[in-house]
Amino acid sequence: MDLSEKINADLKTAMLAKDEVAKLTATAEQAKVVAANAQAKKEQYKQETAAALTEITTLMDQNKEYLAKAPKGKEGKAALEAIAADLTTIEAGVGEVNNKLASDDIIGALNQAKSLKEKATGINTELTEVLKKTGRIK
Repeated sequence: MDLSEKINADLKTAMLAKDEVAKLTATAEQAKVVAANAQAKKEQYKQETAAALTEITTLMDQNKEYLAKAPKGKEGKAALEAIAADLTTIEAGVGEVNNKLASDDIIGALNQAKSLKEKATGINTELTEVLKKTGRIK
């Protein structure tokens, strides 16, 4: 290999190395963007979970109030006991959500909070309907 061929080969190698460095730099920049987006999403999920927990607390307070006002006849007693058990389960679930948040299981916490909110909302709707029918609330 003469000197000219050696120089051409070295230039080609240098150009390939420069191209690889550019690709690696671009990949590193993309990784930074992905990491920043992931952090932002994590914060969004934390805020959504906190909002759901606040709503659950409000619903639970109202559900307990409505449960106390609900008619306690023969037919309603079993239903009220089931609702009370559901409320206890929801309260325990709120503790689990907080544990998941503490252990950085943000998606698990959000999913469970949404499920608990849905259950608390369903109970609230049911109790509201019963109390309106019986004239105990307007």
